[in-house]
Amino acid sequence: MMTIARLELAACLFLVKLTNKVLAALKEIVDSVKLWTDSSIVLSWINTSPHLLKTFVANRVSQIQQLSKDFQWRHISSECNPADTLSRGLDAKTLAACELWWNGPGPSTPDISKQDAVEIPIISSDKLYYSELKTVSKVTLTTHNSDFLNIC
Repeated sequence: MMTIARLELAACLFLVKLTNKVLAALKEIVDSVKLWTDSSIVLSWINTSPHLLKTFVANRVSQIQQLSKDFQWRHISSECNPADTLSRGLDAKTLAACELWWNGPGPSTPDISKQDAVEIPIISSDKLYYSELKTVSKVTLTTHNSDFLNIC
């Protein structure tokens, strides 16, 4: 099932791939790269070891982690995210006048101004996050045969 969170994860993978292509084309030294998403669930997945996640999410998280190992992931609220302006149903005239679309969030935006202090919590209580974790099976072996350990 393709959930919104999985689509957001695919978008983050696309962002990482595109960022690497742009950096390679620039042929310049870039000191730091910050990648932004408004999905806290995806950020939690990105900060989770892939072996704990189900296959679809694990494969994408693994790729994202490999391709962005030198980058920093950050959260931005949907209200401050220029990419979300189109998904809110703006017509062309309104979009042309939209400051957020053309200039991005301002430096006084809380998400941006505190960017180095942003911590990405793992939201293990969130159902969508939890639904992509593998279930762990526990197996216990018991024996009543006292000769079991004296075989050798």
